[in-house]
Amino acid sequence: MKSLFFPQDKKIVSSFSGNVYHQHSVGFVPTQSYLNLGVSALELHIDAGGPSAESLAERYKAIQEKVPLIIWGDLSEADRHFIFNKLKNNVAVICCVSSPEEAEKIYFDFKKGRL
Repeated sequence: MKSLFFPQDKKIVSSFSGNVYHQHSVGFVPTQSYLNLGVSALELHIDAGGPSAESLAERYKAIQEKVPLIIWGDLSEADRHFIFNKLKNNVAVICCVSSPEEAEKIYFDFKKGRL
């Protein structure tokens, strides 16, 4: 499978001055292979029913050592707590919410250091 996709991915990466690759946290995720392509950042979605943010810590660390990490998804309170307290550098977080009230709660919890 790698021999089929990665030559094309390498062409894509080398065609642009910057790029972000999006991955899901479940199933086959060739994180190290993508990092070796020279991507500008790697985005890892936290999937419903998939692994928690804490269980992805080693993958996050590997990404952050090479490129910025983007995490997004419908993040549980435990996921947000782990991300905002343990992954302080080289990370952007996008929380999917179902209402303005939920967004406001997350925002104020973050500002007040309650995450």
